Amino acid sequence: MDRKEIADFYKAQGSRTKVSADFFVGFPDDVAGICKIIQGLMIHPVDLKLYGLNFPEERIKSRRSRSVQEILDRIRSINSEPLIVPREPRDRVVGICRNFAMFFCSVLREKGIPARCRCGFATYLSNGWFEDHWICEYWNEKQQSWIRVDPMMGEAQMKNCGIKKEETDPLNLPGESFFCGAAVWKLYRQGLVSGRLCGFFFEEGEYGEWYIRGNMLRDFFALNKIEYTYQERSKLMSRDYEPSGKDLIFLDKIADLTLKADEKFTELKDFFEKMEKRKKWPIIYQSLAGKN
Repeated sequence: MDRKEIADFYKAQGSRTKVSADFFVGFPDDVAGICKIIQGLMIHPVDLKLYGLNFPEERIKSRRSRSVQEILDRIRSINSEPLIVPREPRDRVVGICRNFAMFFCSVLREKGIPARCRCGFATYLSNGWFEDHWICEYWNEKQQSWIRVDPMMGEAQMKNCGIKKEETDPLNLPGESFFCGAAVWKLYRQGLVSGRLCGFFFEEGEYGEWYIRGNMLRDFFALNKIEYTYQERSKLMSRDYEPSGKDLIFLDKIADLTLKADEKFTELKDFFEKMEKRKKWPIIYQSLAGKN
């Protein structure tokens, strides 16, 4: 494991976190300050009721934005003030956890801090449920470790979810509060967690084994700096697809690489690039026609 190689890789923007120059002028250097700015620019669809808002579907579609630049352009289209100026909830852009994580990741990378988005399941959002969720990790040089941050969880969201900061600090998530997709896949394969408890709590039927493998694949791609939307799916992410024995071997391989993303960093990247050259990634070549 080459720590410098890993740091250099995650310092650089990916195709979806890259933004135009000078967009983050005036942003603070501290994690709490960055999160607060982001929370003043975006709003999760679930939180609309929290503020008594009812946006038309056209505005809610912004949650499907593929890139941070798209998000920033939407923010500016509503309000052209500098990004460090917080917007009223009615003037915020709708985004889901993926958008919040990508935004935070993009800011840190612009500041030369290694950061990467992670897709998996949170245990602090819905009691007794492995809730579909994205967070961001950044490398803390002083502690020599990755710190997990949930940039979506502001004070209002914490209160609404009944989360106590002393138990679950969104700026430094404890290990048992978030499991990457591969970790839950392993638990599922061992019979230690039910697929009926893993998914998106707020929509009926959005749970199951298919959701676990979907988030595991999204996490693998995110580690390779491609943060796919939930609309960019392949058969391995479909609820109607039953994985073959060969598929399960492939998925278990992905899980092993993802769970040891640093230790097997070179192998993880090589595996991704090898399959990409062979046009074996169904998401890229079936859903996006090679465009990421």
